Amino acid sequence: MEATIAFVDIASFTALAEVSGDDVAVRALDRIDTVVRRLLVEHDGKLVKQVGDGFMLAFRDPADAVQFAVATQTELALAPDLPAIRVGINTGPALYRTGDYLGGTVNVASRVVNSAMPGQILLTEPVATAATKAGSEVEELGVRMMRGVDEPLALYRVRDYAHAGLPML
Repeated sequence: MEATIAFVDIASFTALAEVSGDDVAVRALDRIDTVVRRLLVEHDGKLVKQVGDGFMLAFRDPADAVQFAVATQTELALAPDLPAIRVGINTGPALYRTGDYLGGTVNVASRVVNSAMPGQILLTEPVATAATKAGSEVEELGVRMMRGVDEPLALYRVRDYAHAGLPML
């Protein structure tokens, strides 16, 4: 089946727990979790699973995933006491099994989020194309080799933050 997979990762979560304590870190995670789950409903996405401070999400439409990510980044930026998140999105064929998605599309999305800086939304080329058609501004970052991915991968970043009055990331 075709699926758009997004990974959301809380940047510096381990450092937050070490500096401020587990209670502060868990409260931050709970606040981010609340925003993620609410905006998922608004953007026709679903939570596949949460592992530690990371979320794996699935969408039918890549543009919905990008709009979700922009809305989430924008809302979380209004809470300066929360750590930044980073998002990686890929789309393509995936296996769906017992509530989970598997396969190359998922693996690439996981690698993409690991390449993102705090506050960034990184996309693969097919996601960037869909996002552009839906009116999002994207910028090509270049081609990168990623562990476990045979071919070089073109990455793009979302530039919608300019419209929200936030700094470009």
